[in-house]
Amino acid sequence: MGDYEPPPSHACDNTEGTVDLYENRLARESYELFWRINTYKGRAVDWCLILRLVEVGSGVRHEVVRVDCCHGTVHRHRFRSSAPSWEEKTDLMDLHAGMQNEVDNMFGVEYDHLIDAWDQYVGRWR
Repeated sequence: MGDYEPPPSHACDNTEGTVDLYENRLARESYELFWRINTYKGRAVDWCLILRLVEVGSGVRHEVVRVDCCHGTVHRHRFRSSAPSWEEKTDLMDLHAGMQNEVDNMFGVEYDHLIDAWDQYVGRWR
């Protein structure tokens, strides 16, 4: 675990959004990628990506996988539908002071990865 600390949230531009990935009308569920990002001087300095399954009708959201960069690491949390309290955490990169470029780059890498592999994560979640 590294010692990276992002600039304070109040000094950053804070944005969030959702990308709709797919709707399975027969199963009455859809999939979305939620993102939250804090930027400072044009670079991502703190962020979170959450792949969610959404129950159509009720709107209940289930986390399938979450990737974030808190606690001095970029890491992935993977969940299971059959065991809501189960979680697998995989560290992807230790972050140290001065690694703003790496934090910024990893947002794009992990965003693209989840866009490309969302269906594989959903399959493992089940």
